[in-house]
Amino acid sequence: MNDKIEFDFQPGEIIPKRVENENKLGVPYNLDQYGFQAPETYILEAGDVPLVDVNGELLRLDTDLVEDIEKRILRNYESALALKNKQIAYHRHSLLPFHYRRHNLSPPYTCYIQLTVSSKGTKKQIQRYMYTKRLHEAAKQLNTILFGGRQGVIQVRDFSMPWCSMLRLPVGFKIRVKCIENVMDMSLRYNQILSLIDSSSFPLNKVTIFAIFEADIGVNDFHLPAIRSAKLLKIKDGSYQADLPLLLRTLPNQTVILIYSIITFQADEYFALARSWLNDKRPVGTCYFFPILEEEIVRELVRLIRTRMENAKRTKRCVTVSMGHENRLEVFYVPAKTHRNPEVRRSLYKWVLNMRVVRVR
Repeated sequence: MNDKIEFDFQPGEIIPKRVENENKLGVPYNLDQYGFQAPETYILEAGDVPLVDVNGELLRLDTDLVEDIEKRILRNYESALALKNKQIAYHRHSLLPFHYRRHNLSPPYTCYIQLTVSSKGTKKQIQRYMYTKRLHEAAKQLNTILFGGRQGVIQVRDFSMPWCSMLRLPVGFKIRVKCIENVMDMSLRYNQILSLIDSSSFPLNKVTIFAIFEADIGVNDFHLPAIRSAKLLKIKDGSYQADLPLLLRTLPNQTVILIYSIITFQADEYFALARSWLNDKRPVGTCYFFPILEEEIVRELVRLIRTRMENAKRTKRCVTVSMGHENRLEVFYVPAKTHRNPEVRRSLYKWVLNMRVVRVR
């Protein structure tokens, strides 16, 4: 037989289910005047047999730390409840079309086709039209109005790779571009994209490409003629393995800028790239830029080139190597905040590594 305490709550008071269940049998601890669980005190009397260390530190449940923990737990549960209610509302909404169909009801809203026109430096303009035709029909009609019947090639400054499943274009649609942005898995629809671009566009001035090597996303794009012939290739590397440095040795592009990379390449990987440039006699004008977080990596690279390559000369943050025929390889690094490329300056990187081939005057 054990003595326990039972709570006798006031009528109408909301009682948590857990407390209600505990109260059916009572709680086996003392309470103070505020309702805190009182620390266990061990007062030994004749005949008592202690089963625990009666001299141990008392457990207090009325401290500021306990209050902070309870508040944090409450916030977590409240956040989870809000998310749960949000999902409940969403799926209830998703079930409404089934309800309308079952009872032959019309939804309580009116649909419009929304046309959004936006350009840099201007406020978005939104126009709405009655939803009297399918979206693909409206897109076809709009594009025919804008581009249909043109005799010449349409000039486009920057072309961003489309991600829709189908382009609704008028017959004979052609564009002349010099820059293509957001290239990812272009190889999957290369011929279709080329059919839109006039041949006078090539070689392109600039291409921005995204790749994840271990997922085989965008990797084949590096082998496309339109990509390899671009004068400037910007790369966004979302990979968690260092496959890019090896690929860079095979790229013929004159200028390459690595905008960002999830992982950090090591000095020996940059050194292998520099070595390949010497072996392959890369032409004058070849220039690669790499963002660097830690100066130690590029300092080690400069040291490797100075000690392992013949005819290498070092100055502060720079090392040069003769390539013969009045050409030389220059490898140097500068603070990112002083770099002329705004994408590099805005990044979290502290340094920019520059590798280039120049002619000796």
